Amino acid sequence: MSEDIAVAEKLRKTRAAIVCVLGALGRKKVHRTKLVKLVYLADNRFFESTGRTLTGNTYMWDHFGPNAVGNAVVGEANELVDRGVIRMSMGASAYGGGAYRYWVDSPEDAWEFASDDLDAGELQVVMEVVREYGGLSVGSIVRESKMTRPFANAEQYSVLEMEQSPRARELQEALASDRDFMEEAEIGIREAKAGSWGLEEQA
Repeated sequence: MSEDIAVAEKLRKTRAAIVCVLGALGRKKVHRTKLVKLVYLADNRFFESTGRTLTGNTYMWDHFGPNAVGNAVVGEANELVDRGVIRMSMGASAYGGGAYRYWVDSPEDAWEFASDDLDAGELQVVMEVVREYGGLSVGSIVRESKMTRPFANAEQYSVLEMEQSPRARELQEALASDRDFMEEAEIGIREAKAGSWGLEEQA
């Protein structure tokens, strides 16, 4: 996959994950920090199973917990706002500055948008994460994100090292071994049918 194609896929997957999160939460307005953490938690859970993030994003240690490098989730959320796919409002923050919240007008349209770029397994992971963490306050979800292994093991402002679960890694290795065996068996069967395996004449 060329670099340009990989970047384009990452953008599409990130946008799809954002829209899927918001769609799963109905028309509820979601704080920017909470949205970022939900996408991170989906990426982390997907990595634990597959050894890669769902969106393709890399994350770093941030004061408010894990954040995509380059503020990528926020950047793509704002791009979706510009395109009219999602909505955004800005209010006053208790800490000064603005408090940004995102939502979708139609959860059904959101699901259709997300399913164009996320397969069934990816959608399932996002939905599981939203069911588990979607009802938490901003402060609670920040705490939960900081308790994940990649963040807990990271140094301040460093890039997070995602971890695949040992069981999932063993399963992947076993599946790869089985695939290799099946490919060799299929080659052997084809060669046998073609007559390239001669049986020695018995004396």
